[in-house]
Amino acid sequence: MRGLNGVGVIFNMEELNKKVILVGNCDYDGPQIKSFIENNFNADVEDIKTMDGGIAKLDNVDLVLVNRVGRDQRNGLELIDYIKNKNVLIPVMLITNYKDKMDEAMEHGAVEGFGKEDLFNDSERVKQVLSEYL
Repeated sequence: MRGLNGVGVIFNMEELNKKVILVGNCDYDGPQIKSFIENNFNADVEDIKTMDGGIAKLDNVDLVLVNRVGRDQRNGLELIDYIKNKNVLIPVMLITNYKDKMDEAMEHGAVEGFGKEDLFNDSERVKQVLSEYL
C-alpha cells in the first residue's frame, strides 16, 4: 500500500510497520499473541519456533518477544543472553505469567514483558507495555 505523507512525498506504508519476532510460543499461544499485536499496533509479527530461528531473524527487528523457545525446549534466557552478549540494541521481552521468571529475565537484560494471561485479563496493560516499543 502506498500513501502520501502530507508534503507530497509518496512512501510505502508497509515500511512504517514495526517488525516483531515472536520466538518459542506454542501453536496455540503464538497465533493469539500475533493477532493481538497486529490488531492493536502497526506491526508485522513473525512467529518463530526455535532459538536458532530467532537468531537468524534478528536483522531489522524492532522487538523480540521470547517464551520458552518451544520445540527445541531451550530456555528463553539463552536467547536474551545471546542478544545482550552480542550488544544488539533490540529490546527483548519475556512472555511469562510468573513474576520470578520476569525478574530473572530483566536481570539478564530483558525489558519488562507481560504474561499470556494478561492478554485476556488485562489487555490494556499489555498494550501499555508494548506501546513503549511499537
